Amino acid sequence: METAEEATHDNEFAKQFEDYLKSYGLRLTQKRLDILNQVFDYPGHFQTEDLLVQMRRNGYRVSRPTIYRTLPLLVRSGLLTEFIDAQKNTRYESIHSLREHAHLICLRCSQIVEFKEPQIDALQQAVCEAHDFKAVRFRNEIIGYCAECQAELEPKTPDENDETTA
Repeated sequence: METAEEATHDNEFAKQFEDYLKSYGLRLTQKRLDILNQVFDYPGHFQTEDLLVQMRRNGYRVSRPTIYRTLPLLVRSGLLTEFIDAQKNTRYESIHSLREHAHLICLRCSQIVEFKEPQIDALQQAVCEAHDFKAVRFRNEIIGYCAECQAELEPKTPDENDETTA
């Protein structure tokens, strides 16, 4: 069940999207509104195909091209963020959480870990102030290897008792 606060945010997001579309002579169609709502219902990061599967599972009749055309509109309207994962796939995340955070992205397994670090936030603010720059949004990504992949990538040392080394 949606709370009153969530409903207010949903209405604000739909209005923001509609205003953006109108500024470019486009309409907020039912399909675009359905995509917007499903984007905000998606739990976490997603690729276009993930959203298509979710929408079809939820009974929406939407085409792949409609989703591919709508996601960039949502990004440009400020309602969706886009980033490239370690395998160079485009991933999306809605701004519904209304919080800034950063990502750790594993090059090997593509795991994405979200984190928030107040010291990084403060440093970003200080840099913006020093350059008289008004930030709209921050995006931090640290690309590397998670602990599990590091362990799998480490070279194996021959065991001293291994007969093949004798």
